[in-house]
Amino acid sequence: MRDADADDHAVHQNETLSTLDLAATWNNDQTRGRIRFSGAEEHRFYSPSQTDETGVSAFSVETLIKDWNLSTVAGRQTLNTDGMLGRFDGMLFSWQPLPMLKVDLVGGSPASSRYDLPFKNERYFYGAGIGLGPYFGGLETTLYAIEQRDRWLVDREAIGSDFRYVDLNKFAFGNVDYDIRLQRLNAAIVSAFWTLPDKSTIYGGADYRRMPYLSTWNALLNQPFATLYDMLKAQTESSQQLQQLAIDQTPIYKSAMLGFSHPLSDKLQVGADATIVSLTQPISQTGLDSSLLATLPAGNEFYYSAQLIGNNIIKDGDMYIASLRYSQQPTLNEYALDFNTKYPLTNDWLLSPRLRLGYAVGKGTDLKQYTVLPSFLIDYYLTRDLNFEFEVGAQWTSSVQSGIKTKDTELLATIGLRYSFRTDTSTNVADDKRKLVTPAAAALCRYSARPDGNNCASPPPGSQ
Repeated sequence: MRDADADDHAVHQNETLSTLDLAATWNNDQTRGRIRFSGAEEHRFYSPSQTDETGVSAFSVETLIKDWNLSTVAGRQTLNTDGMLGRFDGMLFSWQPLPMLKVDLVGGSPASSRYDLPFKNERYFYGAGIGLGPYFGGLETTLYAIEQRDRWLVDREAIGSDFRYVDLNKFAFGNVDYDIRLQRLNAAIVSAFWTLPDKSTIYGGADYRRMPYLSTWNALLNQPFATLYDMLKAQTESSQQLQQLAIDQTPIYKSAMLGFSHPLSDKLQVGADATIVSLTQPISQTGLDSSLLATLPAGNEFYYSAQLIGNNIIKDGDMYIASLRYSQQPTLNEYALDFNTKYPLTNDWLLSPRLRLGYAVGKGTDLKQYTVLPSFLIDYYLTRDLNFEFEVGAQWTSSVQSGIKTKDTELLATIGLRYSFRTDTSTNVADDKRKLVTPAAAALCRYSARPDGNNCASPPPGSQ
């Protein structure tokens, strides 16, 4: 055993996170609309090196003029279609003059983080998209063009297309994005699932993308400058050199996934999937990056998983998941067993115990590591819209490397109070939490952008 040091009893995180999500709607003979706000405040305790932060994830007004079939969304919003890459401050116009034709116009300034002030760094974009369909049963396509500038300098100039196909048993979504200024393919993404007559599901996806998406701004990834203007003002690079630097510093992320799920009975189903991931070079840590991708080292990685899922076994609304995961990474191989349960004790109390067991062995290094992660979550619904959440957990890690043994214990406790301001007649929140998540839905959520403009891998409202 090594000697104790200050880090053995350190508090890694101690804060309160307060989020507020508000929505208001109206509907009359002429218009229909919605006002949405989503914000958060982080208060840090005993952390002189970190200050409290307040951010706004969404603050928008959406209006539909019924007679004109014209809709507008103004303010801070998120869009992952028409060449948009997420959150921005600006306006979206959508006009549907014909049942099979829609025209979109969008303009504004990107907001990489909820903490960004509107129109930060004087970056602006404008773009247009034409939507066609549905035709051939359920096929819809969108063609778009977009340009983004950092002051006068062209930052991103791209054309692309989205497509979506939906019928009773099949779904497919794809995107191709090409940067015409840098003459590079930005992304080629496809995801799909197919439900067979016996209710089995085949699902999969393939993903090729620059991460983050190509733009001249990527020249700043490993540079000590805050903006392109600062970099040009220092006269370190010409605009042509900036473009080449952006290409050289932007990694290419590739992945492919294939999975299958099958219902054994009305209460049991099994699923399995395999994924390969490749990254050409490590991703620099910026506000544009996915927290998942930012942890990936360069090289190939392989992931395999199998699940057994049961629901309504003991009581209506209960769910039990046992999963086995195996991964081959450049520096180690990992094995994990995960047991997850959701049990509605009453209509108001939902219990969710979970146990994760892990084992890792180094590749090229003499490393063995064992991990145990138990946790227990309680949801109590005081009313239909107000619920109390409390979770406690621990992580015990034991490692042996080069004959040296180490042990580590981490404790976790979170407490929260959530109020849902409802603008529709949807079912109880508790019922939503008990719904069975199929392997197909979980995999497509992790590996694809949803065609409705949201990304289900993104954090919930109020998050980064």
